[in-house]
Amino acid sequence: MQKNIGIICRWAKVKNTDFFNKLAKYNWKEGGQYTINVITDLKKNAAPRRALGGMVKFRRPLDSSDMGKFYSKMGIVLSPSVFETYGNVPQEAVASGVPALVSSNMGVAEIFKQLGLSDLITDFGSMSGAYERIKDVSGQSVSQDIREKMKELLSPDTIHRQMLNILESKI
Repeated sequence: MQKNIGIICRWAKVKNTDFFNKLAKYNWKEGGQYTINVITDLKKNAAPRRALGGMVKFRRPLDSSDMGKFYSKMGIVLSPSVFETYGNVPQEAVASGVPALVSSNMGVAEIFKQLGLSDLITDFGSMSGAYERIKDVSGQSVSQDIREKMKELLSPDTIHRQMLNILESKI
């Protein structure tokens, strides 16, 4: 079981930061089975950072070139957003071979369904349930077949063709 959980987000309610707070406390009570790594824009002296103290490793945002290294060190990436029109972080994680749990309120959940990754769409309402999903999925790798399918599904040629079809259908 991989012990690193990755979270990448702006620290905002819509990203479900309440879940992150509860996860850190729950993980602590469970003996700190996981190291929770949060890349965020939170200032060093911000109250949430102080409140989560030694329970979470906060990191400043990384350059795109360093994100691959970050993903490769994670056993799982979490994206429990309350609402998100899409969700690049879980897409990037999966493309890197790392499983990502997403909420059904994220646009990328539709892509996950198309890729056969419906089991990664998770209800983050129950902490014990979400923690069990983390245990079940952490450390698994996303198959090369899924990654290739994602690459094809999200290639600029495919997306541009779909957009053109939509525009042509409206004319």
